[in-house]
Amino acid sequence: MKKNVKVGALECVCCKSSSKRVAYILMPMEALGGWIENAAEEYDVSIVVVTHMDWDDDLTPWPAPGAPAGTPDFKGLASEFLQKLTSEAVPQAESAMAIEPEERNLVGISLSGLFTIWQWALCDTFRNVASISGSFWYPGFTDWFDSNMTKRKPGQAYFSLGTLETWTKIPQFQPVARNTRAVIAHLESLGIHTCFQEIKAGHYDHLMEKMNDAFTSLFSDQGDKL
Repeated sequence: MKKNVKVGALECVCCKSSSKRVAYILMPMEALGGWIENAAEEYDVSIVVVTHMDWDDDLTPWPAPGAPAGTPDFKGLASEFLQKLTSEAVPQAESAMAIEPEERNLVGISLSGLFTIWQWALCDTFRNVASISGSFWYPGFTDWFDSNMTKRKPGQAYFSLGTLETWTKIPQFQPVARNTRAVIAHLESLGIHTCFQEIKAGHYDHLMEKMNDAFTSLFSDQGDKL
């Protein structure tokens, strides 16, 4: 059964499982419907979908020109959002579900996929991460990541990218495939386990299938469940 928790402007849709692990999903809107309850049971993981953040500003790590050209600039408020997520949303969601997890995981798509990997270089709140069509075209990200992701993490990272995304006519987005591979290569150079899937799809197409692929990679092959 789903439970809604409001944390300031954020909405957290929570679904508890019997295990002691939880997956947080950062979404622009609560568009997953009944998938949440089905996935919580199938993958034996509690799920918290966090929505209603300022998508363009809360998930970007530093200010940058808007993309596509002519759109408002990104404000780069990810540090403030990370603090709110870890110190307010996470404990309140877990209190509402009455769980004390032994493992937290983070899943993002598009800009939240960028945020998911960015925060992994800075904190250890989330053991495993998944980035679906992560916005690794973001200016300066790959250089920053190479300099700041400097240690091996105990968890694993999953990535997926739609093959149609590389054919975009928007110049700012065109490096996404190359940069995604660069991020993965850097993680592998640190000895971190990664999985990368290319999917015949566009940016937001087939969202449920992409989520299933990510959850299968992160949660189906971990041996004994917590």
